[in-house]
Amino acid sequence: MIQWWQILLLTLYSAYQICDELTIVSSAGSPVFAGFITGLVMGDLGTGLFIGASLSPIDSARCRYFRWSFSY
Repeated sequence: MIQWWQILLLTLYSAYQICDELTIVSSAGSPVFAGFITGLVMGDLGTGLFIGASLSPIDSARCRYFRWSFSY
């Protein structure tokens, strides 16, 4: 069962990620890192890393398309 403090921590992490994407864009927004943090908070680190790693190729393809579509 999900506890209230897990919801709070994941909400704060997602708010940090939104602010990070709008300002400094650190490497903490990668899917593997997000999976690590989520797995750590939820208590299943292996599943968090597995899901983050499986989303990583999708994120890199999105970044390549975004850079290509806005290059003049």
